[in-house]
Amino acid sequence: MNLKELKEQISLTIDNLKNHGKFPKENNHYDYKFELNFYGLNEPVEIFMRNFAKDILSFSNSNGGILLIGIKEDKKTGSLEDIGLDSKNLELLNQIDLSLVSQQFNKIAKVGVDLDLQSFQTGTRKFFYLLIEKQNQIIIPINDYKDYNLKKGEITYRVSGKNETANSTTQDFNRFIQ
Repeated sequence: MNLKELKEQISLTIDNLKNHGKFPKENNHYDYKFELNFYGLNEPVEIFMRNFAKDILSFSNSNGGILLIGIKEDKKTGSLEDIGLDSKNLELLNQIDLSLVSQQFNKIAKVGVDLDLQSFQTGTRKFFYLLIEKQNQIIIPINDYKDYNLKKGEITYRVSGKNETANSTTQDFNRFIQ
């Protein structure tokens, strides 16, 4: 999906969340994060990359996707709760310059990524969404980036609501191609 299609989809999702308290379960197009892990760091782009680089790569190599930030997921039951973000998370996300994030991906894979990061609000709770456009080529890290959990030559993509590696076995690669 391109950014225009993703914007239409997130608009409907936010409307359903605001008016009906409903949003899609985590799947190939949606992922949820409750809050950021700051890793004891202060640099916004580095914190952002450590939290989202693998997800961005996965959605970019698939059909694109939406990350909703401020939604708490119970992994056991699959239930989702729209808690919202605290001031520390909001402050950091408001500082993100997506051109710097794209530059980081140029370093990682010699390819930029197309993203959109926006805030939204329901009642007094504040959230962010990250739209990740499907890329026309497969993005593959050219080196190991341990801080981002990325390995040289590994093809990561989104399937069955989680990030998968396409080139660990022939069977995995065939599934990715299909």
